[in-house]
Amino acid sequence: MIINENTGSIADIAFAKGSMHDFNLFKLTKNKFNSTTEFIADLGYIGINNYFPKSIIPYKSSKNINLTNQEKEFNRKIGSRRVKIEHVFCFFKRFNILSTTFRENWLKFNKIFMAIASCYFPTKLI
Repeated sequence: MIINENTGSIADIAFAKGSMHDFNLFKLTKNKFNSTTEFIADLGYIGINNYFPKSIIPYKSSKNINLTNQEKEFNRKIGSRRVKIEHVFCFFKRFNILSTTFRENWLKFNKIFMAIASCYFPTKLI
């Protein structure tokens, strides 16, 4: 799911089976966007800069190397922008469509998800 940061509206939705990683699904659907589009993604999208150079992902710490204070501050700034996106995911989790295993037909999932998505309208942006 791709959310417009300014309006909070859903820009694009793509579906795949649970075994497909989000970034692989993104690579299959990336042609819908200009190469100048800026994405704010989480650490699951490492390598997005190869497709969209203006994209932003947080720094990753490792077991042996801690983040510097500048990197931590950068991650906080990204997190404060990403929270708007996480609120949209929270909206869908209220309906248990994203938080549990869907045990119906795959086509039914698409219809139910799109019905819930059509109900979504951001009333307040943080």
